[in-house]
Amino acid sequence: MVQIIGIDIGDVAVQKGTEYENDTGQYMVEFMDDFLESIKILSESNNILYFISYCGNRREKQIRDFFQRTKKILDYIPEERWIFVRDKMDKAPICIQHKITVMIDDNIEICTDVFKRSPTTRHVILFTEKTVNIKNIKRLCEWKSVVNYIINL
Repeated sequence: MVQIIGIDIGDVAVQKGTEYENDTGQYMVEFMDDFLESIKILSESNNILYFISYCGNRREKQIRDFFQRTKKILDYIPEERWIFVRDKMDKAPICIQHKITVMIDDNIEICTDVFKRSPTTRHVILFTEKTVNIKNIKRLCEWKSVVNYIINL
């Protein structure tokens, strides 16, 4: 079944704490292990992928610039599906608006809020290595497991 998937950026798509400027002054980050291969598989399985991220204006500009230089991202998540919010609790309304069926985030509060408020988002994945047990939220900590879970929905 085709899913409409929302993906957070920090600590889900890219590793936090890996930001740096290269020799030309361009903002660079490192992707999470298996992230690019995973979005390729999900996209080629006819799923629709969105970035839904909470950050400030400066960070949004840096991420947009970096992703625009990473052509593989554009192949799987076109720029019109990059959504940045300024308040963490704005992710649930975005999920409703875009009919997101699967949301992947590393923040427990956001995952809980999205599941509670978005009637379309019935599969919420908490992307963390922390041991947590929250009703209705699946905890996964690697992209290969995320792909396997979504493909088998």
